[in-house]
Amino acid sequence: MPSYSRLDAEDDGPGALSSQPLIANPDTLSAPAGDFSRPEDGAITGWIWLLTLTAGISGLLFGYDTASISAALLHLAPSLSTPENPVTTWDKSLITSSTSLGALVGGLFAGLLADRIGRRGVIWVADGLFILGALWQALAGSVGAMVVGRTVVGLGVGVGSLIVPLYISELSPPSHRGRLVVINVLFITFGQLIAYAVGLILSPPTLSQDLSWRFMLGLGGIPAVFQFVFMFFMPETPRWLIQHSRRQDAARVVRKVYGDLSERSVEQILAGIEQGVEAVTKDPLGAKLKALFSVGSNRRALAISCLLQGLQQACGFNSLMYYSATIFSLVGFKNPTATAMVVAGTNMVFTALAFTLIDRIGRRRILLWSIPGMAVGLLLCALAFHHLPILTSVSSGPSSSPWTPLLILFMMAYVSAYALGIGAIPWIVQSEFFPMRVRGLGTGMATATNWILNFIVGATFLPAVEWMWGGAQGLFIVYAIVCGVGWVAVNRVYPETRGLRMEEIEVVLRNGWGVREIVDSEDDE
Repeated sequence: MPSYSRLDAEDDGPGALSSQPLIANPDTLSAPAGDFSRPEDGAITGWIWLLTLTAGISGLLFGYDTASISAALLHLAPSLSTPENPVTTWDKSLITSSTSLGALVGGLFAGLLADRIGRRGVIWVADGLFILGALWQALAGSVGAMVVGRTVVGLGVGVGSLIVPLYISELSPPSHRGRLVVINVLFITFGQLIAYAVGLILSPPTLSQDLSWRFMLGLGGIPAVFQFVFMFFMPETPRWLIQHSRRQDAARVVRKVYGDLSERSVEQILAGIEQGVEAVTKDPLGAKLKALFSVGSNRRALAISCLLQGLQQACGFNSLMYYSATIFSLVGFKNPTATAMVVAGTNMVFTALAFTLIDRIGRRRILLWSIPGMAVGLLLCALAFHHLPILTSVSSGPSSSPWTPLLILFMMAYVSAYALGIGAIPWIVQSEFFPMRVRGLGTGMATATNWILNFIVGATFLPAVEWMWGGAQGLFIVYAIVCGVGWVAVNRVYPETRGLRMEEIEVVLRNGWGVREIVDSEDDE
């Protein structure tokens, strides 16, 4: 069985790690040789389930707040319009994309804040932002006020989107880490589905047009109240506790979370964490920046994390989440919000399937299989749009083309492939690839990459449909091309890391991308 190199090996030095392979055969990772025993592997304890589900409420809020605007956009224009300043297409794009702009800022600073006040403390910060933003939106009386409210919610989304995968990863056993982080993504898809259901239930005539969108957006604060309370009973992560010289507290958390472990096993887990935490605590920001970009393994971890987070957004998926109700209203569906639920439901079902596969067949294989499926789905959507000229202008009336039901099927094909791979895996990667010294900063930059692209997609979709040659047809062809380029990049630089401890993943990237070693080990099976 292949063994791992020492964690204290020289980075990028001549002949570094030449005596041992960078990574073991993926099918042997559950019990690697060397110093890395896994006393924490095995059945997932009740505590791990509880903390994962509690932290996952942030994912539900993420999904709800990003998808609720889809139905709200159908009803808010009369309330916020004045005779002098009617709500325009640009206003709707600004309201929608301001969430992404807030998330960009929140995600960029959440990692640094997590290193100071702890992972649990940052979840409380996110809850406060969710509650404040929900109330602000519900009381908004102008486009400007809505932009502010959506930005505050976006700050919460950005903070939560970074900290929850990190929190779950640092408390999860390596053999189950991928699946447990996918639970947070599953919560995101569930939140999106709830948002569409609430939009359907609260739409006129159930409530007046003015009250309907206010309740849709305001209800997003309720789960945050529950999570704020529940987090008082959840533990801080052992890695953060050790980083802040609280070893006894870290030992108590390990015993609590992993169940009945011997003292020797607890010491093994803590010793492995300490190797990754060593000399981290007092680093100033400048030193962390230097370490992130000057150390080869850190630089490669950042490149892979940013690549996957950027691809997740540049493929155009969130144009469906933000504008699906608008799209379906333009192509002739009488109840566009109900139709949009089909897309959201597909996302949730295939995210659940990803949960069962992610730690069995690996992150890399799933990506390489699913990204081509996304490209095919996007091209089929473009074909449907070609037969739906309505979508070349968002100001035209509805259409009853027979291509409208095919459009739904093609979107479902695209969404299913997205949910299996790129929808979940970037959050796993960014939370597990960085060593403790640069984990907060690295995850912050990767999350910021996600939200920069999210903002661009959200702000440009409606104007692009209006102005671009071919309308939505041309736009979805562009998204398909992005998927093709992304597949090539993933194939070249993304190694498999399932089953590895977070401290071990650094070794994989020390002397290169580690992809060749993965391919060779798969060929030997």
